[in-house]
Amino acid sequence: MTRPSDPSRLTEAASDPGLEALTSPLLAPFFLPPPLLQAESDWHPHLPFAAWLVPALRPRLIVEAGTRGGLSYAALCEAVAREALDARCLLLAAGPALPAFDRLHAARYAAFSECRPGETPAQAVPEGGIDLLHLDLPADHAAAGHAFDAWRSLLSDRAVVLLHGINRAGADGGARRFWAGLRQPGRCFDFLHGAGLGVLATGPEIPAAIAALCRATDPEAVHALRERLALIGERWVLAGAVQEEAVAEAVREARTLRRQLSETRFRLARAEQALTKAQAKAQGAAEAREAAETEAVSDGTAPDDAADATDPVVAPAPRGRAIRLVSRLIHYPRARGAVRRALRLRDRLLGRTPIDLYAPRRRVLFVSGEPGTPGSIYRVDRYAAAAAALGWESAAVDLADVNPQILAGAAIVVIWRAPWSPHLQGIYEHCALFGARIVYDVDDLVFRPELADAAVIDGIRSQGLSEASVHRFFAMVRHGLREATLVTCSTLELAHHARALQIPAMVLPNGFDAASLAMSRLLVRQREEAGGDGLVRIGYASGSRTHQKDFAVAVGAIARVLAERPQCRLVLFRDPRSGQGVVLPEEFPQLRPVADQIEWRDMVKLPELPRELARFDINLAPLEPENPFVAAKSELKFFEAALVDVVTVASPVGPFRRAIEPGVTGFLPETEEAWYATVLRLVDEPALRRQVARAAYHDALWMFGPERRAELVGSMLDQVVGGAAAARAFELDLRRGGFGPLGRPRVPETEVLFRADTLRESTVTVVIPLYNYAGTIVEALESVRAQTLDALDLVVVDDASTDDSAAIAVEWVTLNADRFNRVLVLRNRGNSGLGFTRNAAFAAAETPFVLPLDADNRLLPGCCARLLSTLQGSTAAFAYPRIQTFGAGDAGKQDYVMGKPDFLAQRLVGGNYIDAMALVGKWAWAAAGGYEHVRFGWEDYDFWCRLLELGFWGEAVPGILAEYRIHGGSMLHTSTQVWENKRSLIADMHRRHPWLAIAEQSDYA
Repeated sequence: MTRPSDPSRLTEAASDPGLEALTSPLLAPFFLPPPLLQAESDWHPHLPFAAWLVPALRPRLIVEAGTRGGLSYAALCEAVAREALDARCLLLAAGPALPAFDRLHAARYAAFSECRPGETPAQAVPEGGIDLLHLDLPADHAAAGHAFDAWRSLLSDRAVVLLHGINRAGADGGARRFWAGLRQPGRCFDFLHGAGLGVLATGPEIPAAIAALCRATDPEAVHALRERLALIGERWVLAGAVQEEAVAEAVREARTLRRQLSETRFRLARAEQALTKAQAKAQGAAEAREAAETEAVSDGTAPDDAADATDPVVAPAPRGRAIRLVSRLIHYPRARGAVRRALRLRDRLLGRTPIDLYAPRRRVLFVSGEPGTPGSIYRVDRYAAAAAALGWESAAVDLADVNPQILAGAAIVVIWRAPWSPHLQGIYEHCALFGARIVYDVDDLVFRPELADAAVIDGIRSQGLSEASVHRFFAMVRHGLREATLVTCSTLELAHHARALQIPAMVLPNGFDAASLAMSRLLVRQREEAGGDGLVRIGYASGSRTHQKDFAVAVGAIARVLAERPQCRLVLFRDPRSGQGVVLPEEFPQLRPVADQIEWRDMVKLPELPRELARFDINLAPLEPENPFVAAKSELKFFEAALVDVVTVASPVGPFRRAIEPGVTGFLPETEEAWYATVLRLVDEPALRRQVARAAYHDALWMFGPERRAELVGSMLDQVVGGAAAARAFELDLRRGGFGPLGRPRVPETEVLFRADTLRESTVTVVIPLYNYAGTIVEALESVRAQTLDALDLVVVDDASTDDSAAIAVEWVTLNADRFNRVLVLRNRGNSGLGFTRNAAFAAAETPFVLPLDADNRLLPGCCARLLSTLQGSTAAFAYPRIQTFGAGDAGKQDYVMGKPDFLAQRLVGGNYIDAMALVGKWAWAAAGGYEHVRFGWEDYDFWCRLLELGFWGEAVPGILAEYRIHGGSMLHTSTQVWENKRSLIADMHRRHPWLAIAEQSDYA
C-alpha cells in the first residue's frame, strides 16, 4: 500500500530548522490569512509561500515589476508589516492597479512602500541593491529573457528572484523554456500550480532555510509541500469569496431595507396628508356650525336637540382612485387653486409657514434603477451633470434611496430602467400629488414583453435566463413607462416603439464625458510616442454574454482574415473572476484553426475601457440583422472607439447608419463577404484606418459630447415643464434637425516636421497657421512662450511656404520645446489657404480649447490664462479679448482697439467685430464643420456666423490681451480691403449666410 506523501520528509532531507515552519503540520503565525484583495489572479495559490519567504529571507529591498492588479505585491508588503522588518518595497507596475489595492496600500503599507509606474530598472534602484525580486514573465521566450536580463546587475549577493508564469501557456511555450534553461540544481525550486512560480537563488549568501528548500530532492516530499501550500492558498481564496458574498448579501439586504424604509415614509406622508385633510374638514365643519348657531341665536331661534348629534364621518375614496383623480386634475389651473387653498388652510390650522408647492422650481432628480452599472453612468450620472451645467439643481440617486424628503421640491423626476413595484408606485403617487413630472428613461427594448423569446434575445439562452422571468421584467418596465409624462430613449428605434404604445418619446443619445475624452486623447498620444509592435489588433468589446448571434455575423470573415494575415490578433474579453469569455469561442468552430491568434483580455469597468479600446486597430460592432431588439441598440461602440482614433466596422442597423458615413467615418458591411473585404482592406491599409478614424473623432466630438447633451437635456426639461417654453423648445428642435453638425472640417494632408510630447495634460493649445511670414513668426512664437499659463501646447502648421518660415519655426521650437507640454510643427503637402490650414492645426490639437494666432500677430502674457478662466465653467463656445493694433501700416488705425463690444449676436448681422484670436472649444469647431476657405479673407467671420447658426455664443473678456499687426503685406491690405474684392466678399458672405446685412461702405477689421 502506498503511504501518503509527507512534507516533513523535506525537512529531514534538507536538515534545516528554517523549513520546519513551512512543513510542520502546525500552522505558523505567518500562515494567518492576509487582508485579501478580491481580484482574479493566478497568484492566490502562492500567497502562503510569500508569507514564509519574506521572514526567511529578511530582505532589505523588495522590488516587483511587470505585474498587474497588486495582489502579489500586497502579499509581500503584508509579510513585511507582520514581521516589522526594516525593509523597503518598490512596485513598478505594468498596468493600473485595482482601486482596492490603492486603498489597501495607502492604509497599511505607505510607510515603507512606494509605487513608481513607468520607471526602468536602472532608474528605480542602484546596482546590487535588490534582495527579493518578483517578475511576471512574458509568454514569449525572447521577451522573458530580456525581462530577466534587465535586472541581473541590480541583484544583491543574497538575492532571491520569484519568476511568475513559468507554467503559463503561450504560443511557443516560451516562459517554460526560459525557466528550464535558467534553473540550476541546488539553487531553484518551482511551484507548478496556478501559472507556476519559479524560485531562484542567485547570490552566494543565501539564507540557510531557502538554500535547504532549493536543495530538496525527495519527489514525494516536494509534491506534498506544493500541494500543502496550494491548498492553504485555495482555502484563503474560498474564505475571501465567502466573505465577499456575505458583504454582497449585506449590501443587497441594506438596499432592500432602504427601499422598505422609503415605502414606509411614503405611506406616512400620505397618512399625514389624509390626517391634515380630515382636520381641515372637521375644523371647517365646526366653524360652519358655530356660524349657523350664532345666526340662529341672533334670529331668536334655537337648534333642535338632534342638531347636537355628531355628523356622520364620510368614508374617503379609495387611495388609488384619489391619486388618479389628483394626477389628472393637478395640472389644471382651477385644480391647482383648490389644492393651494386646501394646503393654505392646513398650514393655518397647524401653524405652519405657507409654501406654494406650485411656484416655479428648477430641481430635477435622476433615479437609477440599476446603480453601479455602465448604463447608470450613461443614462443617470452624465445626464444629471448636463442638467447641472444648465443651472438646474440636479442630483443622481439610487432608486432604493428615494423618499419624500429627497423628492421634496423636485419639478421633474427622471427614472431609468426601474420595473414597477410598490416603491416605484409610491414615487409616482407622491409626484402626482405635488405636481412633479415623471420622465421614464430606457436604453434597451425592455418594454415589449412579446420579445421575451430566446429566438429574439439570444442573451436569454447564453445567460441561462427563463423566458417567463424576462417577460415579467419587461411587463413591469412597460407599466412604469406608461405612467410617465414623457419617455426618453437612447435611439430613434426605441422612441418609435414607445410611440407605438401611444407614449410621447424623445431621443437622448448615449455619450461620453470630459474625463473619458481627456483619457482617450492621452492614450492616443501615448500610442503615437510608443510606436507599434507590428501586430494588427481586431477588437470586439462586448460588455456581456448576450451577443453570440451578433458575433456570428462577422466571425467567419474575421477567421479568414486571421488565417491570411498572421500579424493579426482577435482581441476578446473574459470575466476576470470566472475566466470565461464574454464571447463563447466554442460555439464558433471557425476560430479553432486560429485559436493561437486570439488575445484574451480581462473585462474592465467603464472608466478604464478607453485603455482597452486604444489597443485596437479595428473595432468590431456586428449585430444580428432583422432583429427588432438588436436594431434598437445604441451607437456607443462607434463613438468610444472614435475617441481613441480607432476605426469601427459595424452592422448597418439604424443607429450605426445614422452615425457612420460609409468609407468616411467607418464601414457598414452587410454580408460576410463584405465584412471580409472591409476588414482585410483595413488590415492592409493603415493610412486608411487613420484617415477614417480621425473623421469619426471629429464627428463624435459634438454629436456625442457633453455640450450637445446639455442642449438636448435642456430642451427635454423645457418641454416636460410645459407652457410657452415647451413650445419654443419643440420648435427649436424641429428647426435644428436634432442638433446635428453643419459639416465635417476639411483637413488637408500634412507631414510632421517636429514633434515633442511630455505626455502630461494641458487645457489650451495655441495654433499658428504659417505662410511666408519668416520675418514675424519668431515674434508670434515668443509671445506664446511668454504666456503665464504653465501647461500649454503649441501647434504650427506651415501652408507650403515659399520662404524660410518653416525652417525658422522648426529651429525655434527645437530650442524652446521644454517650455511646452506638447509641441508640433506640421507642413501641408500643398498650399491649402488660411481656413483649411487652421483646420489642420485644430485637428492636431489635443486640448479642450484652442486659440488661433496668425503668424504676424502677438499675444500679451496673460492672454491664454484670462480667456481660459472665462471659458471654463461656462457654456459659451468661445471667449475673445480686446486687441490693440500696432505696426507701421495705416496710420489711421494705430490706436484702434478691436473686440471692445460685449457679445451680441445681432451685432454680427451688420459686420464682424470679433477677430480670429479667440479661445474656441474644440467641440464647437467640430460642430461648425471647422473653417471654410473664403476667398479674399473673413474666414473668421464666416466661422462665427456658423457658430451662431447652431445657437452657440461667446463671451467678451475685458482688457487688451493681444496685438494685431497693421502692415502693407497683411491680407487686410492686400486682399480684403481692396474695394472690388470686398464687394465680392460681401456678396459671398450673404450667399453663405442669408440673414447677414453687411453695409458695403463699412470698413470692418
